[in-house]
Amino acid sequence: MAELVLVDVFDGDQGPVIVTELRDNNGAVMDSTPVAMQLRITDASGVALTTLPGIPQTPRSSGLIWFYLKGRSSDLLGLGGTLLAHPKIHIALAPDQTVATNLLLNGSFDTDANVDGIADSWTRSGSGPAATWAVGADDPAPPVISGSRQSIVHAAGGDTDYLTQTANVTLVAGDYLSAWVWHRATRLTGFSGPGANYFLGLLPAGGSEFQTAFTDGEQDWNLVRASGRVTLGAATATLRLVTYSTVLYRACFDDAFMWKGLTGITTPDHFEIRVKPRPRKAKTATHEMTDGVGSFEVDSNADGLADGYANLASGVTFSLDGSNANVGFGSEFAQKVTTIGAAGKSIRLTVRDKFTAGETWEAKIYYKTSGALTGSPAAGAFGLTLSAENFNNGNESNVGTNFNLNQASYTTATATLALAYDHSALMIDINLSSVTGTFWLDDLQLKKL
Repeated sequence: MAELVLVDVFDGDQGPVIVTELRDNNGAVMDSTPVAMQLRITDASGVALTTLPGIPQTPRSSGLIWFYLKGRSSDLLGLGGTLLAHPKIHIALAPDQTVATNLLLNGSFDTDANVDGIADSWTRSGSGPAATWAVGADDPAPPVISGSRQSIVHAAGGDTDYLTQTANVTLVAGDYLSAWVWHRATRLTGFSGPGANYFLGLLPAGGSEFQTAFTDGEQDWNLVRASGRVTLGAATATLRLVTYSTVLYRACFDDAFMWKGLTGITTPDHFEIRVKPRPRKAKTATHEMTDGVGSFEVDSNADGLADGYANLASGVTFSLDGSNANVGFGSEFAQKVTTIGAAGKSIRLTVRDKFTAGETWEAKIYYKTSGALTGSPAAGAFGLTLSAENFNNGNESNVGTNFNLNQASYTTATATLALAYDHSALMIDINLSSVTGTFWLDDLQLKKL
């Protein structure tokens, strides 16, 4: 294993990338396709800080897997020091203990030939109203495990859409059937209990389903596995990614793998990572924490959305507007947004620092509309949400009041969050759901009250 330093990792953060190479017992390079790797990071005393997903490099035959160590994960307090990295390698093993072959087609969710939002070889099951499906690579934290990812946003609480794939496999009583998938979530809430309607399901034909619940809440990529011993012979097995009743929020999946056999797990020796100290911004009621990104001034990749914001709003049209009538507060540009009336649309600004239990933070933004917008957004669907990223404690979040649908001149909207725990990042979501029309945003601020 080796360590490099990147100027920018992803999602506006910096940190080292840890490079690993897979080799078998004979020293030969292993293909990374049937392998999933995680890296648990602790401080020098063994206190857990985070778990990182392994990102296979192309071509997979190279055996290279990288781990992107965000600054927030490596140095919460900004003091630097020594971290310990604990690798965990999962290998899909066939019954004869050789490396297994994936029974799934397009398990990496990389292709969507008919552009219907559902990855090729996968099927939408359940009943509507239909969810919003997308195959792409536009997420932060990191964007994907490999290639592209599958995402789903449900339309309403009664939506029972989910994703399946059935594969041919010869099973007899006593055989083991296994699967895994990488999963990440953007503030998923509302499911009725673990395993009820938010789980990885593995169903041999005619038999009982083996289930593992996905974890609710804001999180980066994590590996979810299911396995069981079949009691009846079968010629097919179905993998189900069940996520319904997750209103207005998004689940993402990547690198699914299903096989006959079990998972081999190995834990190589831990190793040390040296981290340099990081400067911290002052936290006062008069110090604005977005470092100028909140003024929507620069769009270096010409995608219409100002730099620094994660685009979780496919189909929404963005542009920077420099006209005098629509710019305020001494800036050159405002963010122009044209929405499409769909659910699950937002843009996100992540601010990284040491945020401490007992502090209260306020996000504030100025906005105005072009005439009257149409739609009936639910509470929180069209306004600000201020959330704390889950670092070593629970998720915390608070929704502000919705934007006015008819606002001819600039006014403000806010969301506040009183922290019960320490956190390493605050996330400001500008929710753009369930309305149709054009409006402008300017001067987003984050301040300690």
